[in-house]
Amino acid sequence: LLVHGSEADGETTFAPIGDSEAPPISNLALAGNDRIAVTFKQAPKARLTHIAEFASFDKFKKWHSDPSSAENYPAEHHMLPGRPKQLLANGANFILLMEEGEVYTWGDPRFRTLARPIAGADAVPAHKPGIVDALGGLNIASIQCGPGVGWLASALSEDCALYLWGTPMPGEDGVIRCLSDAGPGEVALV
Repeated sequence: LLVHGSEADGETTFAPIGDSEAPPISNLALAGNDRIAVTFKQAPKARLTHIAEFASFDKFKKWHSDPSSAENYPAEHHMLPGRPKQLLANGANFILLMEEGEVYTWGDPRFRTLARPIAGADAVPAHKPGIVDALGGLNIASIQCGPGVGWLASALSEDCALYLWGTPMPGEDGVIRCLSDAGPGEVALV
């Protein structure tokens, strides 16, 4: 695993961390609040995704260097059915796209960032991955989000329909009209 090391004279260098005993990672996402989530490489026929979540990048590096130490265990460990395709993060949330097209979100529930309910009898708490039901039945091909786009996230279906949820940077001017009518558990078709 290569991590950002330093910048000198305008050049970025990368340095390896961990050793051969560290679990092989397939996806890594760093949120704007410094939380990090990783998924692990699976055997070809495996159908269970393991996600480890760490409170900071430093805690992740310590774990990756010595995964057997109890003091380095992840802050959260999630298991979901299926195989991961993409794992992304924005300001304080994670979005996971599975190979079969399901989209899961978790993290900070403010600003409609999870596109799913977090309260009620059948709701999954915000800090745990929950499926975005509004995208259910759609063949989602790709997801996008990132700290540079505020608290927005999107999903692109195989038939090129674009779905948005969240909000632009809180406290800044600017409204995305199609999102102003969407409720907390809804996405907007653009």
